[in-house]
Amino acid sequence: MKLTRLILIAAASLALALPELAPAQNNAKTIELYQANEVNIDLLGSLTTPDLDSYTKGAGVGLSYYLTKNIGIGASIAGDWTDKGQLVDQVGGSLLYRIPIERSAITFRGGATYALDREGWDLELGPGIEHRFSPNIGVFTEALMLKRLDTGDVNAIGRAGIRLAF
Repeated sequence: MKLTRLILIAAASLALALPELAPAQNNAKTIELYQANEVNIDLLGSLTTPDLDSYTKGAGVGLSYYLTKNIGIGASIAGDWTDKGQLVDQVGGSLLYRIPIERSAITFRGGATYALDREGWDLELGPGIEHRFSPNIGVFTEALMLKRLDTGDVNAIGRAGIRLAF
């Protein structure tokens, strides 16, 4: 319950900050940092919390394609650093939505992952933020809520990484 409240507070904070982050109107020509038909490669690290007292570290790689400037689809693989058995623990797919604001974008992700180590499906949902240093290089962070369909447990995932856009 505490975890759900934390994620809802983070999402509400992002939503309330949207008007404050809106760019000022000017006539200067700007470089479009976020494009339709854009392919992204993500190199990421993650922390997953089964409860608020412990966490599991991991790493992964993601690939996404933006059909429009705002809507995309993505796939990712991730591994758990504490698991000695296999390199890849999760395979997933997501629907992505972003709201570009100058060099940054507020992002939302919803999708499903399959956990290979326990052979179960999880749903994930949450907000994030991305910042582009150039049209091709950026950083991102996400706060996701993960619900395990086999047990009903709810976990939080924090992910951050480097995004390469093409």
